[in-house]
Amino acid sequence: MMVKLNLRDNQLKSLPDELCELQFLEGLNIRNNQLTALPENFGNLTLLNKLESDNNQFENLPASFEKLVKLKFIDLSKNKLTKFPQSFQKFIKLK
Repeated sequence: MMVKLNLRDNQLKSLPDELCELQFLEGLNIRNNQLTALPENFGNLTLLNKLESDNNQFENLPASFEKLVKLKFIDLSKNKLTKFPQSFQKFIKLK
């Protein structure tokens, strides 16, 4: 069974650092909020394989993002990202 957290449509402006301590989290839905950044230690979610984060205000992704090598699905559409980190080449499981 997949461990998921759904925080969509909550007008969130930030996520607590403690979120990144959820070691067994595999799916995270944070779409349709007002998030401007992910916590710096977001890469600690090493089992994360699905991230739905569209329709926020992200301009950058934290450096630790490159640790999320199990990602199979990610949606970053409708954000303010102007470039993706070079580390996206590591995400060979993305479809």
